[in-house]
Amino acid sequence: MAKIRLVCNHCGKEIFKYKSLIKTHTFCNKECYNLWMKTHNKGKNNPNYKHGRHCTEHYCFFCGKVIDRLGRSLCCHKCKAIHFPTFKNKTHSDYSKKIIGIKSSLKFTEEFRKRFRRTMEERGLWIPLNHKTKYDIYYNEANWVDGMTKFLSEEEYFRLKKVGMLNTRTNSKGLVRDHKYSRRSGFLNKVFPEILRHPCNCQFISNPENISKKTSRYIDRNDITLSELFIKIETFDLYWKEHSKCLELIQYYRIGGIWSKY
Repeated sequence: MAKIRLVCNHCGKEIFKYKSLIKTHTFCNKECYNLWMKTHNKGKNNPNYKHGRHCTEHYCFFCGKVIDRLGRSLCCHKCKAIHFPTFKNKTHSDYSKKIIGIKSSLKFTEEFRKRFRRTMEERGLWIPLNHKTKYDIYYNEANWVDGMTKFLSEEEYFRLKKVGMLNTRTNSKGLVRDHKYSRRSGFLNKVFPEILRHPCNCQFISNPENISKKTSRYIDRNDITLSELFIKIETFDLYWKEHSKCLELIQYYRIGGIWSKY
């Protein structure tokens, strides 16, 4: 391939280059390129110069201050804090937490839960109820619906304070919440799941202790009988949001009522 005859854009010297190396501007050496940049590519001669400003300089959208953000930010740090506030490194007050809790509880109505479930099923994120086994449904319903640490015995409290809660990454020796009367037994005897998730049926034990309760692959050993659980719930003297409902369900179960929601 033959070279093409060209002229240096700065000094006018004759040069020869291959066609594939030709750009918009050609120079005989780096010196000519640098000199040309200083004289011909400055101020309004710069193709980046628009609207009275050099476009490589960026200005805050709100206060007009020059910002060095490579075009990634619309405003300076001060204006960003004013116009786009975030909750980073902040905490809610006790009053705010109470208000948020009340509004959240009002939001989660039965109608909202059904609508939310339908949306999650349509997106393929949740398994439809008609595809779940009865035990899967019961297992989820008998799970804890609130924190149980405030109902700890004195012994469990000091033990939890010492070792903390189980975390598979950071605390393998921590405690887990466990059903004294197992969910499998509750399902087989058709006990209402609200009774099994009562604080009287909760205990805090280590993960090895929880595993050792397995009498077979799917059956846990019961650390309490159903009758004992009923008596504990009936003599419970602390506040639990489902306590009244549990007392009614215990009476209903004793006269033959069973869990048969699905």
